[in-house]
Amino acid sequence: MRVFIPTATNLSRAMTRVEDALRKYAPPNVFPTVVEKSAAVVFIHVIGYPDTVRAVEECRARGQQYVMIQYCLRSTQKPNTADWFQLWEDALLVWSYYDLAQLAFEDSLMISTENLYCSPLGVDHDTFRYSPQPPRFLMMTSGYVAETEGVREVEEATRLVGASMFHLGPALDLAGHVVSKHGILDAELSRIYGSCEFVAGLRRCEGFELPAAEGLCSGARPILFDRPHYRKWYGQWGVFIPEESHTDVVNSLLQVFARGYQSVTAEEAAEAALWFDWGRIIRELYRRVM
Repeated sequence: MRVFIPTATNLSRAMTRVEDALRKYAPPNVFPTVVEKSAAVVFIHVIGYPDTVRAVEECRARGQQYVMIQYCLRSTQKPNTADWFQLWEDALLVWSYYDLAQLAFEDSLMISTENLYCSPLGVDHDTFRYSPQPPRFLMMTSGYVAETEGVREVEEATRLVGASMFHLGPALDLAGHVVSKHGILDAELSRIYGSCEFVAGLRRCEGFELPAAEGLCSGARPILFDRPHYRKWYGQWGVFIPEESHTDVVNSLLQVFARGYQSVTAEEAAEAALWFDWGRIIRELYRRVM
């Protein structure tokens, strides 16, 4: 079976991680191709509604089947699952870290779960290994939009306690106690994770926040918003705070800092490595596709 895996050069680094894993763990009878029109199955990154509809229509016109990787739903132009029903129904598989059937139920819609695959994203354990180091940073954030990814709140909270912070991404006009780096190699990123006490999973409304998983496996404790999609994947390892106003989030972070850092143990990191194992996740995805 020939499959087309896109190259998301204009999207988040997380999508590149997904694409790499889809290629690396493809079974022997699956052949990734760079020629979209020659594929039997097309993988579609789902961020917004109109672009997804266009991609699906193109697949249908070429007589291809498609697999949707649903990263966003409530934050899209069409937040109600009823608008997505037919796209999901016609898909070969829909992979998401959200419980799409539960979200549909919340919208008073009953949908079939036969072609839904609920799974976390994964971690490359050859790179992101448990490697705790003497703490250099109190907390690490990541992303491009400071106001929606918890960066401003962490910036303020770490400043108030006189600590250093690391931001993975562009500088975003952050204060002097923040070290920002963008486009670094994974080997360096792994070392930075290991030098942080906490790593942020604070994207508002929706998200998986792959740095939270990579950081956890490297020895940093994730702090996440208390939402079902974060609880589902980080429940036994994360520190959860309410998703509230800027000031409330800063105060919640100060309370976490005041309680002190509970280091990630080797046992916890090993459990997380199994939970977020790309090989297991992708092999099961392809099993369902086949």
